[in-house]
Amino acid sequence: MVERYCAFISYSHADATFAKWLHSRLQTYRFPKQVTQSETPDGQLNKKLLPVFLDREELPAATSLTAEVKAALERSDALVVICSPNAAASQWVNREIEVFRELHPGRPILLALASGEPKKAFPPALSKLDKTAEPLAADFRANSDGRRLGLLKLIAGLAHVPLTELLQRDAQRKLRRVMAVTALASVVMVAMAIMTYVAIQARETAEQQRAEAEGLVDFMVTDLRGKLTEVGRIDLMSSVNQRVQQYYQRQGDAARLANDSRDLRALSLMRLGQDDQALGDFDAAEAHYRDSLAETQALLEDGPGDPYRMFRHAEGQNRIALLAFERGEYSDALMVWEPVLELLESSADWGNEREEWVRLAAYAQGNICAAQVSRDRAPLSDFSACRNAVDRNLELIEMVDRRLNTVSEERDDGLYDLAYHNLWLAMASLRAGEPDISETAQQRYLQIAEQLVADDPQDMLRRELSMEIHVRHAALLRSIGQEEAANSYFERARATNALLIERDPANARWREYRRQVFE
Repeated sequence: MVERYCAFISYSHADATFAKWLHSRLQTYRFPKQVTQSETPDGQLNKKLLPVFLDREELPAATSLTAEVKAALERSDALVVICSPNAAASQWVNREIEVFRELHPGRPILLALASGEPKKAFPPALSKLDKTAEPLAADFRANSDGRRLGLLKLIAGLAHVPLTELLQRDAQRKLRRVMAVTALASVVMVAMAIMTYVAIQARETAEQQRAEAEGLVDFMVTDLRGKLTEVGRIDLMSSVNQRVQQYYQRQGDAARLANDSRDLRALSLMRLGQDDQALGDFDAAEAHYRDSLAETQALLEDGPGDPYRMFRHAEGQNRIALLAFERGEYSDALMVWEPVLELLESSADWGNEREEWVRLAAYAQGNICAAQVSRDRAPLSDFSACRNAVDRNLELIEMVDRRLNTVSEERDDGLYDLAYHNLWLAMASLRAGEPDISETAQQRYLQIAEQLVADDPQDMLRRELSMEIHVRHAALLRSIGQEEAANSYFERARATNALLIERDPANARWREYRRQVFE
């Protein structure tokens, strides 16, 4: 039996997803060394917030709390109440507040506002508390503190440390993370060079060395790339991909490689194209994309009924279409997306249960929507692609939730895409004469953008999303005569652009934004 809980989380089971996320973040938070020596009211030192009690089962249909819950409340140093309209209506949440205060008149009650307005979200039992000891409230809503600041506020209250210290140490930790990812990239590139040399020199162990080298290649074009993208180091991403291509060039004729090796080579070529595109070198990007497509086309011809190969070829064609879109060649882009949809349709039986396939299906529909809106200035008669993109993206988020049973960074990636899909839906539906649909979509994309940046302010992709959302929202507001509000969003986007360029001056997309939009 646990002798003592750092905190007891009281919540309505309608808010179970948020509760599980909060429980996980509280228990896994690592205190910086400089702020771990604060004492609790009982004189104990807080090094980490363990354990935190979370009742994972529905309470039985009874008139009183279970013995287990009462015992946990008695052994808890603090009560965390997840506030929402559901919690306010829950007899169990209200009863847990009452019991905790009866057991511990002097121990803290902390509020985590998850949704709704305070008057409708705070349980009535809170109004009966001593007014001289108001509970600390952390507002997790996207338009307020957001998840990251809300979490730090809650942790500061539980650990009895100043919030300013946690914020300062959190910022320092983020900076160290950027430096660590940069160092990791350098180490991996050196290792890649060494393993390539060994694979060439030691012929008797060439296959083993090749397998090990390609394991490193896989890491470089997936996990490492994701880390570098997050911290905004496109220069190092290009260096990583160049190393990968040097490795394949030394292997000789690509046609002699195993299928898995050719597939990985195609992926690395596509990544090189993405980096070229981000740097503004569209010709180099197209060359790399077409080299990648040549590989996936050859693999598809070898196995024409293979749904995975259909998916990979569709992924490459999607990049070609996106490049045409960025060049302003909207009709050409739409022509390329037609075979993308055909390949996805042909592989649907295989792909409908796979997250990567559903993600690409959402991308394709969303990109078609964006191209239609950008190409046609007349009112739109059909914006079904825009709706389909949102629906597919919501489906993807549900798939991630089912797999992980929690709110995760992968879910945040889905929200990132969902913001863009709602942006284009808002623009399309407004031009189609559906202002209510447009207004709902506007609220969604603004809320998502705010939430994502608040959750991780150091993620430059999230900052870029916020910039683009605010620029396009300003344009939408101007189109309906709301100049003052439009100017406000435009200036917010300008400030974000300056921050992005300061972080990565080599990023052509961000510089082009400044030239075309802000100068």
